[in-house]
Amino acid sequence: MIIDNADDPAIFSRSNDAGTIGVDVGLERYIPDCDHGRILVTTRDLKAGRSLAKGNAPIRIERTTTVESIKLLRNELGEAIGGRQWRDDDAARLATVLDHLPLAMVSAASFIKENSMAIASYMKLIEEDSMAIRLLKYSFEEGERGRGPERPNAVYATWKLSIDQIKGTNPNAAILLFVMAFLEQSNIPASLLKPLIGEPIDFTTAVGALLRFSLIGSGSEDSHNMHRLMQLTVRCWLDLKKMEDPVLRKALLLLSDIFPVGGRETFDMCLAFEPHAVKVLRAASTLDDVISARAKLQTNLSWYYLKSIRWTETEAMARDACQSLEKAYSGKHKQTLQAKANLAESLMKKANTKKRRSSLGKSWMGQSHYLGQKTIRHLKHTTSWLKSINWKEN
Repeated sequence: MIIDNADDPAIFSRSNDAGTIGVDVGLERYIPDCDHGRILVTTRDLKAGRSLAKGNAPIRIERTTTVESIKLLRNELGEAIGGRQWRDDDAARLATVLDHLPLAMVSAASFIKENSMAIASYMKLIEEDSMAIRLLKYSFEEGERGRGPERPNAVYATWKLSIDQIKGTNPNAAILLFVMAFLEQSNIPASLLKPLIGEPIDFTTAVGALLRFSLIGSGSEDSHNMHRLMQLTVRCWLDLKKMEDPVLRKALLLLSDIFPVGGRETFDMCLAFEPHAVKVLRAASTLDDVISARAKLQTNLSWYYLKSIRWTETEAMARDACQSLEKAYSGKHKQTLQAKANLAESLMKKANTKKRRSSLGKSWMGQSHYLGQKTIRHLKHTTSWLKSINWKEN
């Protein structure tokens, strides 16, 4: 007996709430319990697998190796596509892009064959996010594979089942999954995600649920990874549910609150958070109702770039921060002046004399008048910058 896609263990032991109290109407009573024969259960949820294995250790299907992926693609594509031979390294690159997911590779092979295109042409298509989503939704003809017509064969439809179940059974895991879809795909620090969930034990069980469903993977040290195609699938799911902008706001507010500013003791944290902050800022550039949060994150990032001696990034981020702050506050706001000071120093380091004079003057005069004695040390540095360029002012 084969029990396929047993992702919800509750249906095997569900009680009859509408009928006689205590009468078990779950499917478990229909599963044979005898010494002969074999029962094979497949599931995306490791916890469900352990429950249904009845004491036996589940067999985890590991990621397909490169050799196995090439063999699978060769079986699907044959030796040539449209009369053109393809090479193993082409297949290996395609498998890497698709994270060696068998269903994704079969779907890709079907699309490639149907359109008589080269593997390189398919890979160029899937590099674009909007096209990648269309390809993930591609439903191929399975012929005599034995898969029933009611079962989805598109990658998006298959992953959507897991997202739906996570959303319904573990709201904390769903929050993590949704926010991670807007971050960089590699090395997402647990310390960045923990503020989203109140209690440590709730965070642990939420991450465990995502790992059990293989929606995320474990990264280096205390971090996690999420494949780009999974991120695109989750964002598409959020868009259909009209939840994309609210989740993106949550991600921006999270990073705005947690991205550190201070001395060199915070550099390791800045280094870990930086790629995620940059990606969220890029995605949230049109969310005008969170300008102040965006400006705060841009200012802190510009400070980090400044102290890391990355002048070009400092200038670009500080300019963005100044524009955001001018919209949210005014040119005399403390945070605006800090962003202008960062911009001024980056311009000085890049020796752009004309631009640096204007920015340094505005920053120095503004901070002197509005910030007073609390920033006297910073003002001394600013004064030294002015002297260094021989700029005389009353």
